[in-house]
Amino acid sequence: PKGTTMSSSPLLQSVTTLSYAKPFGSFLTQTMLVNSLQGKSWTDITHRTQVGDFSLLSLYLNLTRTDMSWVPALTLSVNNLTNVQKLVAGFSPKPGVQTQFQDVIGNSSYVYTQPRSVVLRLSAEF
Repeated sequence: PKGTTMSSSPLLQSVTTLSYAKPFGSFLTQTMLVNSLQGKSWTDITHRTQVGDFSLLSLYLNLTRTDMSWVPALTLSVNNLTNVQKLVAGFSPKPGVQTQFQDVIGNSSYVYTQPRSVVLRLSAEF
């Protein structure tokens, strides 16, 4: 209907990055703090299930050897630093109404933000 908010379309979404890089001899260090913001939205036009309305912080620490031809890099990242657990997507059928998706996913299905994770990555360019 006219004036209804479109499904899965928050009024506000943003990604903000604060980054600092400093060379130390043949090494380059970089630190980044990334904030991903998603405003409130709904999974469907009936506005039964609210999703979004969260902010996720991630931290990245990078050490790169710039004087070598294959440019090795070591990166430590912590995703969802504050371990926010919010609903990202969901499907919950109206009671008493059979839908085409119920055979596949059952009665309800929800997806949440990924929990805090720590990743150590070694990479090289060639």
